[in-house]
Amino acid sequence: MSAQETAQLLRLAAARAALADGYEAEAVALAERGDRESLAQAADLFTVAAGLRGRARFR
Repeated sequence: MSAQETAQLLRLAAARAALADGYEAEAVALAERGDRESLAQAADLFTVAAGLRGRARFR
């Protein structure tokens, strides 16, 4: 793998991490509302964020 390819992969990983941070912040705001619909949306957003970070687990 070339240095250019490595740099591109690192930029992509950083972009995904930033996107995941945004999803998690939105999820926290929704979860704080406490109603069922907001909690369900928050759970979905946390799952998306986990997927972006490569940590999603589906059972």
